[in-house]
Amino acid sequence: MSGCDSALIYTSIDGEDSDKAFSYYSASSTSGFLVASFMNSFIVKYSLDLTAFLTIIPYGIAFILSFFLVDTHQYRNEEKIGLIDSFKSLKHNKIIFIFIISIALISESTHALCIFLNQPIYLRSGIDIRYFGILTAIMQISCLLAAKAYKLNRKVETKNLYTILILMIIGANILLIYIRNWLLVIAMIFIIEGAFAITQPLSNTIQNESIDTFNRATILSVYAMIGNIIGGLSNLVIGRASDVSLEKAIGVCGALNILGLVLILLFFLKRKKAN
Repeated sequence: MSGCDSALIYTSIDGEDSDKAFSYYSASSTSGFLVASFMNSFIVKYSLDLTAFLTIIPYGIAFILSFFLVDTHQYRNEEKIGLIDSFKSLKHNKIIFIFIISIALISESTHALCIFLNQPIYLRSGIDIRYFGILTAIMQISCLLAAKAYKLNRKVETKNLYTILILMIIGANILLIYIRNWLLVIAMIFIIEGAFAITQPLSNTIQNESIDTFNRATILSVYAMIGNIIGGLSNLVIGRASDVSLEKAIGVCGALNILGLVLILLFFLKRKKAN
């Protein structure tokens, strides 16, 4: 959430092929989680403590490797500014906030569907709890589609790609309210996971492209802060709806996704006029 990783990647390649770099970055993260999911299913049979201990090893390796990262220092001689001044520097590009809010809404609704509500949805369709781990791993395979996000973006205009992906999420979301067939349920959640995964590298690129000051990581932190606030509010609404019924909670997620689509279309419209 600090924005340092995204800022370092973007400046290291001077913004060129950033969608490709972020696609590989997202897919690499998913691959790590996928490997861990499969390993965990075997290791946990022998020792629960061992699963926690083995987590330390990749963290330790990452800590050591971080010392070998090469800082770009594009603006080494520039004067650093604080968080308040960072907010002020965004006045000339207010339309990016529309994008941040839309992505936050879609992110939180898909996260709720695929992480929190998926389990009661599985149970409702008759899937036994012992298969939940396998299903989690399967869903991560769909997230590997993020590695191809840059290729899709070059074939289809970014606005059109976003529209198609979010419409896929909305369609699958709405179907989840009504369907009970376990195979269709898995397919719909798979579609939601995969479609959202493809949007993430594109979102990273758009956020970085909107920044023309040297304090890139700070601005990205501001974006993350706004997204977290919107996500927190969305979570409260989804949580309240889930107290009523599972169907209501899924419906609220659908409504948030629709609102996210409207906002993202508005963002591309305003950006086109500004250019």
